[in-house]
This record gives sequence, C-alpha cells and structure tokens, in this order.
Amino acid sequence: MTGVKKMTAFVCGAMLVASAAIAQTRDNLATPTTGTASIFGVVMSDASPSRPVRRVTVTLGSGGAMKVPLAAITDDNGAFTFTNLPGGTYTLVGMRPAWVGTAYGTKTYGRGSGVPISLAAGQQLTGVTLKMLHGSVIAGTIRDASGRPASDVEIILMTVQHQNGRRKVTPVLQSARVDMRGEFRIFGLAPGEYLLRAQPPPRMGSGDLRPTTPAELEWAKMAAAAQGTGAPGVSVDVPAPPPNGRPVAFAPTYYPGTPDVAGATVVTLGANEERLGVDFSTTMVPVASLSGRVIGPDGQPPRNASAQLQLTNTSSTSVIDMLMGMAGSAGVRVGADGRLSGSGIAPGHYRLIVRGAPGSVGADRPQPLLDMPGSAGAAGAIAGMIAGAVGATFWASEDLDISGRDIEGLELRLQPGLSISGTVAFEGEDPKEPVDAARVSISISPATSEAKSALEMVAGMFQSTIGAATKERTFTVAGITPGTYRTSFGGGPGGGNPFLGATASAGGWAVKSAMFNGKDIADLPIEIRPGDEIKGVVVTFTKAVTLISGNVQDAAGRPVSGFPIVVFPTDRAMWSPGSRRILSAKPASDGTYKVSGLPAGEYYLCALTDLDPNDLYDSAFLDQLVAGSFKITLSDGEKKVQDLRLGGGTPQ
Repeated sequence: MTGVKKMTAFVCGAMLVASAAIAQTRDNLATPTTGTASIFGVVMSDASPSRPVRRVTVTLGSGGAMKVPLAAITDDNGAFTFTNLPGGTYTLVGMRPAWVGTAYGTKTYGRGSGVPISLAAGQQLTGVTLKMLHGSVIAGTIRDASGRPASDVEIILMTVQHQNGRRKVTPVLQSARVDMRGEFRIFGLAPGEYLLRAQPPPRMGSGDLRPTTPAELEWAKMAAAAQGTGAPGVSVDVPAPPPNGRPVAFAPTYYPGTPDVAGATVVTLGANEERLGVDFSTTMVPVASLSGRVIGPDGQPPRNASAQLQLTNTSSTSVIDMLMGMAGSAGVRVGADGRLSGSGIAPGHYRLIVRGAPGSVGADRPQPLLDMPGSAGAAGAIAGMIAGAVGATFWASEDLDISGRDIEGLELRLQPGLSISGTVAFEGEDPKEPVDAARVSISISPATSEAKSALEMVAGMFQSTIGAATKERTFTVAGITPGTYRTSFGGGPGGGNPFLGATASAGGWAVKSAMFNGKDIADLPIEIRPGDEIKGVVVTFTKAVTLISGNVQDAAGRPVSGFPIVVFPTDRAMWSPGSRRILSAKPASDGTYKVSGLPAGEYYLCALTDLDPNDLYDSAFLDQLVAGSFKITLSDGEKKVQDLRLGGGTPQ
C-alpha cells in the first residue's frame, strides 16, 4: 500500500459516507429502548503478556437505540456485560484513571471513534475484546522569573502534528495545576508529541505590575547616601527620580521557557513512558494600554457599544488565549461618554472591533459585561463575542500592532453594519401541514482557508452573527462587518444547530441549497465588501435526502471494519473547513454502513487504513487521496446500494 502521512494508506475501492452517528440517530429514533440482545466482553492490557484490566468504566453508546448511554465496570477478570439491548449500532469506550481512554476497534490509542458494533435483535455477541494502554506521564517543576516555585499556574498540554511542512498545535483535554512546590504531573497520556504551556492565572484587581529598573535602584542608593551624609537641618539636593519601569504581565510560557509557541520544544512520549524533569520558568512580557474615543453615526458618543480585541494570527494557541481571556482578549471597554480604554495588552497583532446598536440600551441602564471595568478574562471575552452575535447594527474596526508601547488618540467612527437577507422554502412540504419557518436559524461565521481542529471550529461559533427566519419565511441577519463568511442553516421543525455546518437535518428536513447570484453559499464562502447589499438569498430545505448503504468485505468475502471512509467533492473550491461535503465514517463491525444527507453532486471516494479527523480540511491531505479514489455522482434524494470488496476487488 502507498503510505499517506505515516500510518495512512489507500485501500482499493471506496464508497460514499457521512456521519454514521447522525445517520443512525435519524434511522433509530423510533426503535425501542429495551430488547433481547446482549454484549459480553473483556478489557485487556496492550502489554506483553496481556492481562485483564479491572475497574474500567465501559460506556455503551448508540446513535438512537438508547436515549441514555449505559455504563458497566469490569470485574477482577476484566469482564463486562450489557444485556436487554435492542438491535442497532453501538459504540464502546473504556476509561480508567492513568490509562488512555480508548474506543473499541481504534488503531491509535487516545484518538479516533473506533469501530461501531452492529447488533441484531436477539443477538448474543461474545468475544468482544477492548484493548487498553497504560498511559504515559510528564512531570516537572514550574518556577517564576525570580527562580521561586510558581503557584496557581495551570499546565495545558497540546499535541503536535505536521501538515504541509508546518507544525500544527492542537489543545487536548489533559491538564494539571502546580502544587505549592510548583510541581505538576500529567498522567494517562497516549504516545505522541506534545507541547507544554504554563498558563498563569488571570490578574485580578487594578493597578499595574511594574518591575524596579536599574535606574530606580541607582537613584535610591544616591538618595540614601545623600541623606546619610547631610548635616542636621541642612537640605541635600537629590535628583528627581527616574521614570517608572514599563508595566509587565506574566505571559503564557512554553517549555523550555519561551513565550513564543514557535520556539517551544516538543516532548516525545513512547508507550507507558514516564518523562520526569520537564522543568521551566515562566516569563514576563511588557504590556500596553490604549485609549481613544468611539463616535456614533450621528457624530455623538454612542449610547451603547461593546469592544473586542482579537488576535489576528491563525495559531491554534490563539484559541486558548481567546477562551481564557489572556493575550487574545484584553480588558477593552467603551464608556457611556464614548471613551475607549484598555490596559494590560500583551504584544501581538490585533483587530479591535467595536459594535453597537444606538438606542437599544439607555444611558441609565447597565453597560454590557465587556464594558465593565475589570471584565478581562474568559467571561469578558465570551460576553464580547455574544454581544457581536445578537445583531448589533453598527460597527467599526482597527488593526493594531502592539509591542509594549501605549497607543493613544484612537478614533473609531461607527458605521451601519451590512446584512444578508432572503427567503426560505421547503421543497415537497405538505400544504395541509406547512412548516413553521420561524424555527430556522442562520449563522454567519468568519471563513478561513486554513485547516482547523474541532476546538477551533467550536470557538469560531462565538464569533458568529446569528439570526432567525420569520413565520412569513423571510430572514435578515444584520450587523455584519466586511469580510469573507460561511453561512450555515438549522433546518425545519425541531430547529437544528446552524453552527456545525448545514449537513444535519432536523425533523427530516435538510438544507438543499442557499442560492445567491447563481452561487450556492451553503457550500462556498461569500465575500461581503463595504456597501454591499446581500439580498434575495433563497434557502431551500428538502426531505429528499440522499442515502448510500452497503457492505464492506475482504477478498474472501468476510465483513471487515476499521477502514475509515472519506468522501469529498471533486470541486476543490469546496475543500474548506466546515464544508458539508467533506465527511468520513467507519463501517460497523459486520461491515455494513449507511450514510445519508450529502447534497447532490460529484465526489471522490476512498478508504484509508487510518484517519485523523483534523486532516479532513487539509487540502494537501485531500490531494494525496485523489489518486486512490474513484468518482461517484449523486442526484437529489438518490438512494444507492454500494457494496465494496477490498484487497484487490472492485466495488460491487
């Protein structure tokens, strides 16, 4: 097989797939919650010799056969049992402290969703073996700039991957807080490459942190000496004290002691390895303040405005900065008199965005959270994001380079925000039971061509501008600033989540298209320039959802699983983060699969030996898949049966 990114290789043949979990959720909503099937299994260690692992919490989840996941704890022999199950497709996950959480059938510990287990009604499935790996450990000591043990510092762990010759950093769930001695220990880690980030606590209270400068020390010595040599009653001339030192702040610091993630050292862990002595010291950086004023469209101070300071780089670590309220979101506010102020801003490239809806908040009413003094931090950051998402109608922005020097005299003039408007339609609806269009939600999110992790896409939700359709089937999303955006729609009765793409259906309805000037903006980003009026968008929902089902077999005709399937459009313009046309799934344990919801169009299809979901939106990765893929075309609502035989065979 031809290698793709170390562990990935092409397999002859492919098929069209979508999220198996979503498909199964829709298909099994009406199934009973109890049945006569059972699963009997055991948890074993991935070691030599392999041994049973006791006290593992094994969770059994389903895409619809059960409303609530079931859990069991292994006995001294590592055994677990689930009984009275309805037929369906299930996921099996094992968790135990100090061990790597693992899904059944996964090829890489700590990563991937594993292989779904297909269970027929009344089936007694035995011999299920879940392998688990004892986790590795990273431990060390954190000191402050003066060499003393640091306190109240959180250690955030990030995985490292390499894409297109670049190092991509993705935060993971494992973290630790140092103890009174500055020591930390992170355990239960899967083998891999990691970066460590020491995250200082948010600074509370007012006042600047200013270090004593050498000039101030010299002045103090001179003053003390002059005072000691002077005669009683005789004044001594002492020079004026030097200026105070620049304010500083504790910065997030990466091992082995740098505030720049590009200079961080990778810690490589093997299986069941204990890495001690990962010691480093926190750093301090100069911080700056900014001041100015915000002017409303009428030339007067706005009655209500909120400000947000965003890092403009594309590093994954900026997501942490944003969510934790550190460098990515400093304490910036707009007062009732229009005065703009901010302090404690770390060096970086920023975009200052001010939004407001004059008249929506009276002068005698409280300002939004982000406008309150001392609101820096995660709460202030999220409040600012929400403030921008509720339809503010005026905006202003300014790009800033901040490097430890104060910025004064800023003037931002609010101008009318841009908008997207249109209508919604429901193809094939029953005239006797018309759809309530008021349940349709619209999200307008900043677009990017960069590959993104799941965390980054979720964080991007907070930067969305949202709206809803009316019962008259019209919609308007206002307060949008110029830029390039992706549009997402939650569909039909039952709502639906517009943030996570437009593929999921609700109440049986799925987005078919969102047409504007002959372009489907449900698939392609839309650029909004100053003065643009985006009117006449037609969003169409349909119940004619595509479906592909079939079986995957090896060369001998036996069912196989564990081969991730990827489907992506032949049109490279649609290879972008969040695309509803780029999907992946795994066949169930009996080799069956069922995929629905892809829009009509032409696709590449391929099967891989392994897949990191973060690679799905990497255009270079998709380019590698083209040679081992074949094309398939879907029409609206088309249902296809596509069997696949691997190991030199061809699709049936």
